[in-house]
Amino acid sequence: MAKATNVSSDDESDCASDSDDDESTKDELNIMLEDCTQHFKESRKECKALLKDKKTLIVQFYKSTRV
Repeated sequence: MAKATNVSSDDESDCASDSDDDESTKDELNIMLEDCTQHFKESRKECKALLKDKKTLIVQFYKSTRV
């Protein structure tokens, strides 16, 4: 069987730069989440309005076919 190889790094600068990148990424993700939330709310309002219009049209159609 093959032995597992332990790899270590003495360079701590990689860890510091990673944490800075994580922070900017979190900020970007928060902005994207806010944008998506706003678009979702707008789409939801539009869908509700369309469903209301559809129901109104269906009622009008059935009323007109009964006469």
